[in-house]
Amino acid sequence: MTKQEFLNNFAQKEKPKDTTSAMPFLMESIKEAKRNGIEFTKEEVYSMCTELSKTCLRKTAGRLKSF
Repeated sequence: MTKQEFLNNFAQKEKPKDTTSAMPFLMESIKEAKRNGIEFTKEEVYSMCTELSKTCLRKTAGRLKSF
């Protein structure tokens, strides 16, 4: 599996619904990558964190609008 394939799979995965689940989700994804011989730079991990936080914020905002 190439890094690009891994990132494509990561992008397609169901993301956590809250921020408390985001870090374990990210860490497990990074461990999976390492098992496949894929390493990430700090910048790449930061980008993954940024995308996860956007997803969590959108889901949280949607729940807040329903109140």
